[in-house]
Amino acid sequence: MRADFAALFEQVEGRLPKGFLSSETLARIRALSRRLPSGLSSQGILECSLEREDGRADLQLCVDAKDGRDVLADAAAGERIDPALRAKAVWKRIRRAARLWRDTASPLYAAARNWWLEFDLPELEGPAPAPCVFIDTGGLRREKACVVEALGLLRGEPLRPGIAARLAAAFEELPDQAVVSYAADMLTRNVEAIRLIVKIRPGDLEGYLRRLGYPGPLSPLMRIVERFSCLARLRYNIDIADAPLPGVGLECFIAGGSACGWQSLLEELERRGLCLPSKTAALLGWPGHARTSDSVLLRRINHVKLSYRPGHPLACKGYLTFWKESCEALLLKIDPEAARLAGTLRRLGLLTDQPT
Repeated sequence: MRADFAALFEQVEGRLPKGFLSSETLARIRALSRRLPSGLSSQGILECSLEREDGRADLQLCVDAKDGRDVLADAAAGERIDPALRAKAVWKRIRRAARLWRDTASPLYAAARNWWLEFDLPELEGPAPAPCVFIDTGGLRREKACVVEALGLLRGEPLRPGIAARLAAAFEELPDQAVVSYAADMLTRNVEAIRLIVKIRPGDLEGYLRRLGYPGPLSPLMRIVERFSCLARLRYNIDIADAPLPGVGLECFIAGGSACGWQSLLEELERRGLCLPSKTAALLGWPGHARTSDSVLLRRINHVKLSYRPGHPLACKGYLTFWKESCEALLLKIDPEAARLAGTLRRLGLLTDQPT
């Protein structure tokens, strides 16, 4: 359905756990949402520390291929980003990269379902917030050149030869059934590195990192992987510079969003001192849905991320997602035959979208 992120976040605010976000953080997210075109996104993620009660959060927006892509590329009639943002060099580079995604001759056009814009809180505090951009690679491997091209457009110049070579190796060294899900240039963090989000079997991770030239011992990381792979499906954040950087992120997903699965994972994090009991309660109380006039507002725990750096304590963040779907689209996922019947009844004027 057509996006309107400002209206979406207004509906989400009232369902946030009390005190979860500070008034300052809420005000900054509201202010940004009013500066973005209504058609840019209809899904967001709030990213917060699970170890601290500081009311702070970063914001991620999903830009889909159906509507948001044209808006991001500045090719949707009547949909324009705020002039102060448009004038910023980072946003100009994002538009150029989005035009590559929109180009039907590019493999990204068909492969990439969505891109994500991540606004770190320090950026939200500034006058012209700019995001890091996560490019959905669509599982491309042989056509990785288009991903490299998009990253170069985001950076405003071709990738340095060392980074480009390491990035190519990261695709070429993937074992069977592994895939690079996203590639990101962390535009606002002043880091000369590309972040890859990789799906790979836990048993293949150590060998893959060694082939990439990972610096330092891997046994401490693999012990963490062994423990948490028993509790969740894992996806890995690997930062590529002229050499791989030593930090690795472990994204933990629960199949089907099982409440029992999330509870087991969060209890393990509590036991390790990585999650406050209040944050466990907030995350477990987040999933749900609410009917609006023409759609359903859905809320889920997206994932939890552990950040590993040799010689440093583990850090942990939680990611709460929210989005809107039309009633018909949601019904189509659950019961296609019932969805077709609903469409027929609506065309006959026998069914409306008004909540009862």
